[in-house]
Amino acid sequence: ITPLITKSNAKTVNISGCIRDLRDNKLLIGVSIIEKGTNNGTDSNFDGNFSLKAKKGSTIELHYVGCKPLQFIANSNCTIQAFLEWDDRTLDDPIIIAGVVPQ
Repeated sequence: ITPLITKSNAKTVNISGCIRDLRDNKLLIGVSIIEKGTNNGTDSNFDGNFSLKAKKGSTIELHYVGCKPLQFIANSNCTIQAFLEWDDRTLDDPIIIAGVVPQ
């Protein structure tokens, strides 16, 4: 007898979607999508799209420089539209340190 794998007893789920910025609705390229606690992850492509296979019930984290991280639980196969919010507190004015090197 071959076991039938259905949505309810599958051990992995397929997650895909598109990631945009909440302020301007622009596509975000290079967002890190990671299954928390593992090395499993991917990045969003030039169209803001991604696809990831993860363990059912795992926490998925989205990280992008200058944005607040976003988390959700991977309970089933899904396609999401994620909107990341800019975190103005993390983007301070740059500090440039210069020095003179004697020759």
